[in-house]
Amino acid sequence: MTNETENVSPQVEPTEKKAPAVKKRSVAKKTSSVKKVTVKKAAKKSAKKTSKKTLVKSTKATKATKTVKTKLIRDSFAIPEKEYAALVAVKKTCLKAGLEIKKTELIRIGIALVNDLTTAKIKTAQAKLTQISAGRPKK
Repeated sequence: MTNETENVSPQVEPTEKKAPAVKKRSVAKKTSSVKKVTVKKAAKKSAKKTSKKTLVKSTKATKATKTVKTKLIRDSFAIPEKEYAALVAVKKTCLKAGLEIKKTELIRIGIALVNDLTTAKIKTAQAKLTQISAGRPKK
């Protein structure tokens, strides 16, 4: 039995000695790969900084030439079913003619056309409208 234990213990010792050597190698490889990665990251950061500087310069130049962006206002309106159906019908007619248009755009076109009218013409157009109650309908 002593021979068996003696044979087992010398085999264990060399494997224990080899294990730290393998760890040292892997640590050395990791540090070199980490250095490579940090160098690559530094190069990317410097490239980003230069591209950001050029973007800032170009955006400053374009801001002077761009028009001011209009602010959009959201609101809700009540519209009778017949007038809504007319809006949908105009949209379908435009689609058949090959003009893709939204209902919002149609309403904006109508506002632009009304803006060109005189006060007398607006009064006559208002008289032709059906009256609707103000506020939300009761549930």
